[in-house]
Amino acid sequence: HRLDGILCVGSGIVASLPDDIGGHDIPVAHIGSGPLPKGVAQVSVDDRTGLSMALDHLRGLGHETVAFLGEKHAVYELRRRIFHELASDVRVCDAYLADRSADTVQKTISDMLEKGDSQPTAIMACDDVTALSALRALHDLGISVPSQISVVGFDDILFARESIPSLTTIRQPFVQMANEAFEWLTVNAEKNKGSDVLHMAVRPELIVRESCAAAS
Repeated sequence: HRLDGILCVGSGIVASLPDDIGGHDIPVAHIGSGPLPKGVAQVSVDDRTGLSMALDHLRGLGHETVAFLGEKHAVYELRRRIFHELASDVRVCDAYLADRSADTVQKTISDMLEKGDSQPTAIMACDDVTALSALRALHDLGISVPSQISVVGFDDILFARESIPSLTTIRQPFVQMANEAFEWLTVNAEKNKGSDVLHMAVRPELIVRESCAAAS
């Protein structure tokens, strides 16, 4: 039986997609962020709006120096670039992770906080998994969140509300994104065959929990 369509889910899958995947008769859609091969439809979160929400929240709490933390990959670079563009009045220091192992995250954060005058009072993580790793590393280093440093994530995965403290984050509207991608595959792909494929950015939501406080 011939495939009617292919739906790829997750930003991490982008690098593994063949360059010509969108050049066949089978429509292909992707849910997530990052650059894609030509001909692949995409439904992503509006990264710029989400990062702007996070930055406004940190500004409102008086944070003037923010670390942008993440493992170096396409989505990290995209969000890091956008965050720098938005943060003209905030000092941003980049914190690259070679990997997301506990030792690497702890060492990266420890080194970052030992740089003297430029110590950040908040961490903006590229995604929630990185943010949760940062919470653990800060705990192990004896640094209190949020009284000594604030942490913001991006995605609102299930465990974000279960961490201690619970994670302030940017919620991706996953159900809406899935519905939009599925509708394009099943309804609009054939109708719009030969025209430009779908590229939709869906508005996220700031979820305020316990991991942020006024800059100390």
